[in-house]
This record gives sequence, C-alpha cells and structure tokens, in this order.
Amino acid sequence: MQSLFQASIINTFSGIASMAAGFGSTVLVARLLGAEGTGLTAFALWLVFSAYALADRGIPATVLRYVGQRNGKENTEQDLVRQLYPKFIWPVLLLTVAFAAYSFWHSDNPVDGSTGFWLVTSLLFVTYCHSQLAIAADHGRGDYVGPATKVVIGCLLQLPVIAVGAYYFGAAGAMAGHFARHVPQSLAIVRHLKHGSSLDTPVNKQIIRYSRNSWISSTLTVLVRTRVEFIFIGVFFSLTEVGYFAAAITFSSLIFQLALAMTAGLSARFARLREAGELERMGNTYQRALRWMALLLFPVSFGGAAVIQEILPMVFGDEFRPAVATASVLIALAFAQCLVSLPLSMMLAHERDKTVMIMNAVSAAVLLVLNLAIIPSFSGFGAAWVKSIVAFAGFSWALWYCQTRLGLVPGIRSLFGLAASAGTCAGVAWLVLVEVQGLPGLLSAIAAGALIYLLGIRLTGAMLPDDVDSLRTTLRKILPAAMVKPAIWIVSQLAVRRV
Repeated sequence: MQSLFQASIINTFSGIASMAAGFGSTVLVARLLGAEGTGLTAFALWLVFSAYALADRGIPATVLRYVGQRNGKENTEQDLVRQLYPKFIWPVLLLTVAFAAYSFWHSDNPVDGSTGFWLVTSLLFVTYCHSQLAIAADHGRGDYVGPATKVVIGCLLQLPVIAVGAYYFGAAGAMAGHFARHVPQSLAIVRHLKHGSSLDTPVNKQIIRYSRNSWISSTLTVLVRTRVEFIFIGVFFSLTEVGYFAAAITFSSLIFQLALAMTAGLSARFARLREAGELERMGNTYQRALRWMALLLFPVSFGGAAVIQEILPMVFGDEFRPAVATASVLIALAFAQCLVSLPLSMMLAHERDKTVMIMNAVSAAVLLVLNLAIIPSFSGFGAAWVKSIVAFAGFSWALWYCQTRLGLVPGIRSLFGLAASAGTCAGVAWLVLVEVQGLPGLLSAIAAGALIYLLGIRLTGAMLPDDVDSLRTTLRKILPAAMVKPAIWIVSQLAVRRV
C-alpha cells in the first residue's frame, strides 16, 4: 500500500495525463468536426456521465469505502464486489439498452447523428460504468499504481483513435476514441468478479444506507451542480453567451479533475485509520493532505486567474475574450470546489454520509435559487460568482464541521501561509503581463510567479519539515535518477524549522 504522498503523486500524474488527453480531445474534435460536431459529442459525454450517476446506485462509492474492511478475511474485497455487482449491473444494462434504442429511433435524423453514433455512445456508457467500479475496488484496497497505469494507457489510445475516427467517421468516430479511453480500466473488473471467495457475508444495513446516501449525493452533484448554468444562460440570453461560459469553465474544470485524481481513495484511507483506532495519525494525515493539496491548488487557482487573460484567447481565439472575466472568477475560487473533497472524505470515513447528502442537497437548492435570481441580469459572469461563492461556503462549512464535530483541526496557519504565497505569486504574474503581452509575457509571468511562490512558502513557514521529508522520500522512489537531485534540492528549500 502506497503512502499518502506517494499515492497522491501517482494519482496526480495520472490526473495530468487524463486532463491532457481530455483537452487534446476537445481540440481535435473542434478542428475536425467544427462547432456542431463538438456540441454533439459534448452533449453525449454529459449524458453518459449523468446516466452513470443515475445508474450506479452509490455502489462504487460503497466499494471504495468498505472494500478494505470486510472482516479481515482474504479475498473479501472481491466478495463485496461480487455481492453488489448484480445490483449495479441491471440499471447499467437498462440504460445501455435505452441508448441503443434511441440510436435506431433517430437513425434518420441528420442533426444528432447516425445509428452508429448512439450505438458507440451506448458502448462508452457501459464501459465507463465498469471502469469506475474497477477503480473504486482497486483504490479501496490501496492499489493506486494499477489504475493509474491503465488511465495512462487509455489516454494514449484516446487521442489517435479520436483523430482517425473523427476524420473518417465523424462524430461516431470521435466517440469511439472516448470509448477506447475507458476500455483498459473497465477490463480490470473481470479480476474482481472472477477471483474471490464464496463467503456468505451479508451486506449490512449500514452499507445499504451508505450506498443510498452516496447515490443521492453524487446524483445531485452531477445533475445539478455541474452545468446547470447552461440552462439559465440559454433561456435568458443566447447560445453565444452559453459558448462563452463553456469556454470559461473549461480551465476550472481541468483543475477540478486534477484534484479528483489527487484525492482518489482518501475516504477509504481515512476509514482504515479510524477503524484501527489511530485517531492522532488520522488527524495528522488530514492536515497533511490539506497542505499537500493546497500547495498545488492555491497557486494554480490564484495564478491561473491572473494569467487567463492571455491563455483563454490563445486557446479559443480572440472572439472568446468576453469570457476572460468569467474565467478569472471561476479559476480564482476553484480551490474551494477542490479542497472540499478532503473534509467530505473525512466525514464519509466517519459514516456521516447523511450529513454529506444534506449538504449537497442544500448547496444544490441554493445554487438553483441564486442562478435564477442573478443570471437574468449578469449572465455568465453572475453565474461564475454564484458557483464560486456556493463552493467556498460549502468548503468553509465542511472545515468547520470536521473541526467542531469530529475534532479535526485543519491547520489554518499553514493554509493561510500557502494562500498568502499564492496571492503574491498571482500579483507578480499579473504585473509581468501588464508590461509584457503575448507568449513571452505569459512564460515570464509563470516563471516569476513560481519563483515568488516558492520564496513565499519558505518565508511563511507554510510547509512543515516532516512534509518535505516525506516528499523527498517519495520523489526518490518515483523519479528517474537524473531528476532526483534537482527535485530534492527544490523541495528542500520549502520548509524552515519553526522555533
């Protein structure tokens, strides 16, 4: 089983690969199929992810949480997966058939594609569902290398298949690339189902309750808190404004995907520490995880908001400049939407799944009401503020809950030190761009900001020596020999001994 730092870095690298492949896929589809093909594939992908949230019944989250704590018996992780799989598969197959049926019903519709497009989408759906269950089972028992390797393999398949498929077969070929992305990981489910004990271990009421509450929470998150703004902006304004918001939210979504990869399996890790009675170690791990995440997310959020004025038009074109202000807001507060996963994981480890469900329901309701009130007057810019404020409020509440109800102190001093360092980094990057525009200014701003950020971390003492020691140990294990010495020297400069 990997250490927290090693697991986080492994997941970070796989997350970066996934983000790069996803971003590259968007560019390829846009270049080869144009706006209409891009819209069709984007809608189909959103439909797949939403259908998964409806179909999974909270079972992958339950497997992640409980797979490593099944009576301490050999192969019980497979036993749990095998017991829950029948409940998992029937809604998945039902929706797969629905996708396939839709493909034949609309086979003569020239707008939303051929039979082949929706048939490939149905295959993507069933493959994606199994890949998520396999990842949950692997992470639940502490295996991060295997899933990360399969993610990278899938990403290497994704781009060439999309390029060739979209060129020769249009939107259906593009969807085939997304299907190829999840095939390696989905095949891993065979191992969990084929090998395992035949233990007659009942699924207790707590597991059933946890599954139900996780299902409701994830469904609310996917269906309401992801792209609900599109509906309001489209109703009150135009498709052009929807396009601006879609471009603006792309970059904050990349940050969120990276954070999801970094925190994969944390609820299972926290749960193991709690059940082992290692409460002090659990609290230290919680603080360290917050510092480790904030170390990366604060400069990405604050610094990204400062330089997005150059990046967004460079990627999407000058016609998208009106989206810069919206993107800046979304990126600046993206850290809140990401960091909230840590206290939520700790709450789930303490089986406070009902509380998490209620929090998600309240956040979703507030988001809907505020969007309805703000968007008609302020369009996507107002939607960005609503989304960001709700996310920050949820993060603050989750930190408060863990501290007051679970006795878990977040380490505010370190978090403020990292935030201050990242804020200074962003200010320096913005000043550089004021003086030097274009690609030279962007590169100079990033370099100057990174240097100031590292200096700020040392001056504020935001990172503890023990964190740096753990990071050095992990870097020695995962980096090529030629990169070890310079990497260790850089991280060694991050901490000073506190008096």
